[in-house]
Amino acid sequence: MKKALTLVAVTAATALALTACNPAPKTDPAATTSGAAAAPAKPLVIDSVFVIKSADPARNYEPTGNIVARALYDTLVTFKGDDLKTPQPSIATKWEKSADGLTYTFTLDKKAVFSDGSPVTADDVVFSLKRVQNVKGNPSFLVDGMTFAAKDPSTVTITTKDYDPALLGKIASPSLGVINSKVAKAAGASDATDAATTDKAEQAFAKASMGSGPY
Repeated sequence: MKKALTLVAVTAATALALTACNPAPKTDPAATTSGAAAAPAKPLVIDSVFVIKSADPARNYEPTGNIVARALYDTLVTFKGDDLKTPQPSIATKWEKSADGLTYTFTLDKKAVFSDGSPVTADDVVFSLKRVQNVKGNPSFLVDGMTFAAKDPSTVTITTKDYDPALLGKIASPSLGVINSKVAKAAGASDATDAATTDKAEQAFAKASMGSGPY
């Protein structure tokens, strides 16, 4: 069973990264010599790129949040290394595009499991994507105009109103990571059309992973 990564661990890792990027200045021997003038005070600069606003993938669209989400939540497809042109399998082992280019059908990896050992199903995928759409957080624009359906436990369809050549790139975003819908619902998550006001799961995502990622 994959071990869930808590936000505390992520915060500690971020702190270490900040420390590595901003090492303590060495003491200038000349400044400690008797009679030497003290060195002028220098401002402390903290790189705010490491600020995390939310660990909830449906509400996250910042660099540090993406790092966390990528570690905790697998997406349907992904990219490897610097190749951002060739989508690779992740939760989905394969996919097909309809003749009109409006519908993609994804076949899920039957071996994919969440951190608690439960299988990743088409219902989890649909819940996750609809939740991003209806919570209306920063990443919701990625799924504008899309509809989602579970054809069977291992098959998901995504349909767009208009042809979208960037669809595979969009669903590879860490913000569209698949969450364990059963656990998320128990924590107050919702994919309903009023989820922007009724979803109460954000704090739960700050405490533990609900995903199938490597951590």
